[in-house]
Amino acid sequence: MRVRIFPVALGKIIYHASSSPNVEVAGLLLGKESRGAVEVWDAVTGPQEGHAGYVKLNEEVMATVAEKLIALGLDIYIVGWYHSHPGYGLFLSAIDVRTQLAYQALYSKSIALVIDPLRFLESGDISNIAFKVFRIDGEAGVVEVPTSIGMDRRKVLESTLAALKGLNIDNSFLLERPLVFGRAKQALADVSKKIFRREVVSKK
Repeated sequence: MRVRIFPVALGKIIYHASSSPNVEVAGLLLGKESRGAVEVWDAVTGPQEGHAGYVKLNEEVMATVAEKLIALGLDIYIVGWYHSHPGYGLFLSAIDVRTQLAYQALYSKSIALVIDPLRFLESGDISNIAFKVFRIDGEAGVVEVPTSIGMDRRKVLESTLAALKGLNIDNSFLLERPLVFGRAKQALADVSKKIFRREVVSKK
């Protein structure tokens, strides 16, 4: 199994994680399966409780997002979740493992993306963005899933348009928070430029 994440989704995750460098944040990954890979087209969030070392997304967020995706007629669905580990590495804690198993019970190929934004925030350099994607394998336990940034031009545009249409999904919780606008927006712009120059390489 492989994961392909598109720029708009990665940019929104960076944007969210950067907004709370001392507090864990979380959200949902939206996408679909294609050619043997799970593709992440978008990321959304909602009300949550978090502090250093812990975050819990409101239980109603998943149901609300699923309903609105159907209502909007978008051909994407919830393929997993993301959360930040600000300053303490990329792994799944015991609580994260239980959460991931719950996601995999709903969709067997669900993934968990963990991002640590601190090195990026300190440097402003996109190459310092640290994230990994995990799953739970029945025999091997927690396994890292090979992940790349999507470079297909048609799908970059499709995923961006889907994300824009999905703005009808309520992200007001995120927009109300103090956000690090400049660096996150620049990171997304840099990724997009590299994609259209065919220079993006897999980031693990």
